[in-house]
Amino acid sequence: MVSDLLHHLDTHKSMGPDGIHPRVLRELAEQSWLTMEVPVDWRLANVTPIYKKGQKEDLGN
Repeated sequence: MVSDLLHHLDTHKSMGPDGIHPRVLRELAEQSWLTMEVPVDWRLANVTPIYKKGQKEDLGN
């Protein structure tokens, strides 16, 4: 699924909100696939929980 999205990515468009040009993103993904290595930064994420409804104290919400 990810490879399909990257394959159909329009590399003639401008950068998105992440500041990465689509052409660079495609090249990085292809190199990652060919070398079978994932950059350390790609393994990190900032997760922000968003409260939707129910008891705020219930961590399952």
